[in-house]
Amino acid sequence: MVLNVRRGLRAFLVLAALRLAPFGCASPEAFQGKLMEAGTAGASAGVGGQAAGGGGGDTTPSGLAGTAGFDAGLSGTAGLGDAGGSGVGGATGGSGGSVAGQGGNIGPDGGTAGMPAGGGGSMGGAGAQGGAGAQGGAGADGSAGQAGAGGAGGSGTTGTGGGAGTSMVNYCDRAHWSETASINAGTAPLAADGDLVTRYTTGRPMMAGDYYQVDFTGTVYLTAVTLNDSQTSPSDYAVKYDLYSSLDGATWAKFASGPGAANSTTISFTKTSMRYVRVQVATPSGNTGLFFSIEEFQVACSL
Repeated sequence: MVLNVRRGLRAFLVLAALRLAPFGCASPEAFQGKLMEAGTAGASAGVGGQAAGGGGGDTTPSGLAGTAGFDAGLSGTAGLGDAGGSGVGGATGGSGGSVAGQGGNIGPDGGTAGMPAGGGGSMGGAGAQGGAGAQGGAGADGSAGQAGAGGAGGSGTTGTGGGAGTSMVNYCDRAHWSETASINAGTAPLAADGDLVTRYTTGRPMMAGDYYQVDFTGTVYLTAVTLNDSQTSPSDYAVKYDLYSSLDGATWAKFASGPGAANSTTISFTKTSMRYVRVQVATPSGNTGLFFSIEEFQVACSL
């Protein structure tokens, strides 16, 4: 392998001599003889020639470094020869340094490499990119938050008490009635006492215009009036009756009429509003001497 290297170098030197001839440079042998004397031969550009990337690997063969030396030594100072054959590649440039790398010791013949003619050494390769940081572990769950304070109790205004309710008076109840009559009025309440044995009576033979009257003491609606004589005086009835109503006890209006009957007489009519009602004999009984009597005065009443 050394033989091949030497052959390559010699061929290279011939080529170099041809390139340097136009500049008045001597033959390769002349350079070989002056190698130790000049001490300026073939500087390697960069650190030991072209620095190869990578950490600590072999650099490009020194023959290529010689090429760089010739390119830089156009000024006639590049010393070549067999020295380049066995030269060890220069050390790899430092990390990012900008100072020119120093030429390595070359050749078994002891020729010292010429001082670097090139500029500063090639900038070292970029440092390896740092690996991605390990992903942090998940944080522990936070402790439960403190329970919120209870809300303040709401204040409320006490409602105003409702007004006293208006009580509904049942004027259809005979307890509120006031009874009277055109004659023998003292017995009028006996026709509204709930007892058929007692009665109102004229105490004399009936006459046209005799009447029995009730004040309900409040407004009511009537649809029928019954004169019940079923117990003690079934024959004391008039041939015909007229019914009158009033709201004030002063002004009266006739609103219904009907014939009398033995035992009980009922006169029906359309619903009529009133406070007072009056039952009046229109036509007396044909039997002379019969009284006008009412055992119970009954009404179909509503409010």
